[in-house]
Amino acid sequence: MLADSLSDDRYHEVEFQCWMGYDRPVTARVRRLAPSVQRITVQIADVPESEREEVVAVLVRVLDRCGFLVSTEG
Repeated sequence: MLADSLSDDRYHEVEFQCWMGYDRPVTARVRRLAPSVQRITVQIADVPESEREEVVAVLVRVLDRCGFLVSTEG
């Protein structure tokens, strides 16, 4: 569904939430910058600091499997 939304010209930005075993969701915002370029911003402020590195690693693996080129800058 996310890929379908991003491929539709009507949607340039999609926001979704996912739960990774926490009471609070991890929020991700995907913005299409060009037909084949998307920027994904993930908010992890609600994730306990001691677990953030693990959360980022899981997100990178999942996005990599989905075909995204991942950079953890910024």
